[in-house]
Amino acid sequence: MKKQYAVGFGALLLVWGIVGFFLPDSGVVTEAVAPSLWGNLLYVVTGIAWLASSSSEEASKMSARVIGVVYALLAVVGLFTDEILGVIQATLTNEIIMIVLALVSLSAGFCKCSCGAASTDSAPNKDEQA
Repeated sequence: MKKQYAVGFGALLLVWGIVGFFLPDSGVVTEAVAPSLWGNLLYVVTGIAWLASSSSEEASKMSARVIGVVYALLAVVGLFTDEILGVIQATLTNEIIMIVLALVSLSAGFCKCSCGAASTDSAPNKDEQA
């Protein structure tokens, strides 16, 4: 299931980063998100990394953990500064995006559950119940 998260969010971030390069210099979306070269590159690189890790569950899990920690740190830094690392403007929208990405990534990376898949080991046997 972690592979589906990696593909879905990797594609979403890749598209978001690419679209950010083509947003106009002014407008409602531009003012809310404040896209920058470095912010768009961050989303593109994150999307590519997540898509590249989607080949196996273990790689997807590790990339989700790393991406989650990175975005959590960026979100925390953004709470205390106007610019994250001096290159990404810390707007409310950017903070929300980073917090959501961190939470989704960390939950996908550290989830111990089978994410809805039924396990044959835990299912009770009808013969054993009698």
